[in-house]
Amino acid sequence: MTPRTDYWKPLRDRMARMHRRDEPMTVLDDLCADVPERKKQRYRTAVAVYKRFLRNKTLHWFAPPKSTWRHGDLAVRINPELGLIINGTPHLIKLYFREERLTKDKVAGLVQLMATELGASQPANTVFSILDVPNNKLLTNQHYKPDLMPLVRGWALAFVQIYNEL
Repeated sequence: MTPRTDYWKPLRDRMARMHRRDEPMTVLDDLCADVPERKKQRYRTAVAVYKRFLRNKTLHWFAPPKSTWRHGDLAVRINPELGLIINGTPHLIKLYFREERLTKDKVAGLVQLMATELGASQPANTVFSILDVPNNKLLTNQHYKPDLMPLVRGWALAFVQIYNEL
C-alpha cells in the first residue's frame, strides 16, 4: 500500500516516531491539524483513544522486528508498528484502525503469526498483540492457541487458490 491508499499510514508512522524520539503526545494532535479535512475527525478520535490507552503506563521504545512468513505461494509481511516496554514488559503491537470488528479467529491467527515469526528473537516474556484502536482493546497472545498454525496454513492455501481463480 502507498500513503495515497493507506488511510492510516501517517498516523501509524507518527505514533511510532513519537515513541522512538520520546516526544510528547501533543505531536499526534499536531498531525491531526495537518491532515486533510476529510480525515480530521477520524484521526482525532483515534488519537484520543490512543492517549487513553497510554494513560498511566510507563513506556520505553524498542525497535520492533520485521519478518515475512511464507507458505506456498503466499508471503505475508509481519511488521508490528510498535515495540514498547509497558510497565516493564516488552510488547510488540500491531495497530488496527478499521471499524470492522476483529473476530477471535482473526486475532488468534494474526497474533500467532507474530509469535511464530518473531518470537525466537524476543525475550520470553514478550507480549504479541493487536491494539484495536476503535474499541480501545489490547488483544494479546492470551487470545491465541498454540495449535492454530495448521488452520493459518489452511487459510493461506485457500486464499491463494481463490486469488488465482479470480
